[in-house]
Amino acid sequence: MEFLTYRKFNEYTAAKTFSLLLDDAGIENQLEDSSPKFDPGFSNNELLKEFRIKITSDNFEKADAILLQQANTIIDEIDENHYLFQYSIDELKEVLSKADEWNEIDIALARKILEKRGIVFSQSDLKELQKKRITELSKPEHFSETWIRFAYIVSIAGGLIGLVIGWHINTHKKTLPNGESVFAYDENSREKGNKIFKVGLIMLVLWIVIFVLRNILFDQGYFEVEQRNIFGN
Repeated sequence: MEFLTYRKFNEYTAAKTFSLLLDDAGIENQLEDSSPKFDPGFSNNELLKEFRIKITSDNFEKADAILLQQANTIIDEIDENHYLFQYSIDELKEVLSKADEWNEIDIALARKILEKRGIVFSQSDLKELQKKRITELSKPEHFSETWIRFAYIVSIAGGLIGLVIGWHINTHKKTLPNGESVFAYDENSREKGNKIFKVGLIMLVLWIVIFVLRNILFDQGYFEVEQRNIFGN
């Protein structure tokens, strides 16, 4: 089964600690260094580093449960100076409904604060919120028409950029919080991406053929003969 990105970290130590936590829970995982290979500013900026923890999609829910359990042991030590205590009820509900945008401690704390304010979310309520969120996130996006026009132009010109954009539009997928992988762009965009890729591929091959034929003809002196005929030399 394919390993999908579950969490991203800027520090190797944090990523390794999380990997060991999953190991202890019996969840097979992979720690991958996806940092840029070249730093254009030569600044050794830690924020540019990225380490990914990958697990199989069937383990996403189990990993979520482990993290939430760990978070629940921490939130009792958080005082009321924490920013979430300043949130309104609607804002706290949004934390729960968009749990994929928050860390597990924030989620557990938001739930606890709501309980103190008389609003209780059961596990079934949270699952229903997650289900709605998954439905929302699974909706494909429409790729920018400006970029599509640009991709057509560079594809016709034989540019590799057009090929890359077309391939990206047609094949790019996103991983949902539940581990499911879906196409990122709608069918109309993907059809255009497929056409862009095919046009770019045809034009690239055509330009390669023209380049090769031109070199062959030059090597055979064809153009020199034509020039002598034209200028009478």
